[in-house]
Amino acid sequence: MIRDMPDINEILKISQDLIRIKSTKDRPQDIGLCLDYAEKCLKDTSLTIKRFESNGVPSLVATKSGTKAPKIFLNGHLDVIEAHDKQFEPKIEDGKLIARGASDMKSAVAIMLVLMKELHTTHDIGLMLVGDEESGGFNGTKYLLDQGYTCQAAIIPDGGTAIQNIMHKAKGAMWVELTATGQAAHASRPWQGENAINKLLLAIDRVHNLFLNPTKHSDDHWATTCNIGNIRGGDSANVVPSHAVAVCDIRHIENDNQQSILRRIQNSLPDGVTAKQTVEVESLFVKDDDPYLIAYQEAIRSIGREPRLCLDHGASDARFFGARGIPTLISVPDSGGNHTENEWVSINALEDFAKMLKYFLNKITK
Repeated sequence: MIRDMPDINEILKISQDLIRIKSTKDRPQDIGLCLDYAEKCLKDTSLTIKRFESNGVPSLVATKSGTKAPKIFLNGHLDVIEAHDKQFEPKIEDGKLIARGASDMKSAVAIMLVLMKELHTTHDIGLMLVGDEESGGFNGTKYLLDQGYTCQAAIIPDGGTAIQNIMHKAKGAMWVELTATGQAAHASRPWQGENAINKLLLAIDRVHNLFLNPTKHSDDHWATTCNIGNIRGGDSANVVPSHAVAVCDIRHIENDNQQSILRRIQNSLPDGVTAKQTVEVESLFVKDDDPYLIAYQEAIRSIGREPRLCLDHGASDARFFGARGIPTLISVPDSGGNHTENEWVSINALEDFAKMLKYFLNKITK
């Protein structure tokens, strides 16, 4: 059995204090306040703490002796989705901590802060806290990795619904912009023009046909998908439109290549329509025999749960580690309701997750 359990009361206090700070995308100063709070939590340690900012997004790194390459990086984000003021006042009901950020992911950050304080002198670990995961992660985790920070494996408690559910695969994402050009004319004489919207609709139909219809997916829907999420075109109903644009959000599995997907789209388009990629997010895949994944599974068994390897249709900052070949371990304390008015995390699960993570770090980084 594990001894010297992490202090759940301290974890709860830090979680609640962080939740009360309204650190939404449009309040970067409050994301900074969260980082101030985290830095204060670590002030009595010997950790080297560095603050960064990229395009107005603040972040923090804490490592032993200022190293840029600890064996394990703990990574968390402090930005949250917008919510009503009352959702930033945490409450405890039926063994759950309920509030914006309770699950996603300030309580997990609290656990990481407590473990960093306790283990930093004896374990080869570092901490990254960022402020833009909910809006892409490019000025947080990606920026920090671009500054030369690296590790042998990363832990990001930002995916799934329970401790034992390990997200070992996550889809990649790419946005492809379809642009149709035509010739303007008065709507009373459409034969004098070329309707860009008509061209775009034909292109959209052809692009959709490149992907398996969701009704034919397997039960887990582990297939590459395409969603047309935005269409713009035309200035007035009485003018033949000369320009139209659609944006495709494509989520692809690990066996699909983004360059190949883009080429297939480009080759399918009618005359007068072009395609360009505007967003590139690689897929995440941790091999079943990865030693860090095996050790993480053992840690989950240490708290009496049986680990499950799961699929994640969304994305997290783990993709930036994965793109550099760094295995990333993702599971969360039992929780739910992310981005809703009923976001919650189990208090018992917070304690169990802290025990599990400490067991893992004892095995791997001591």
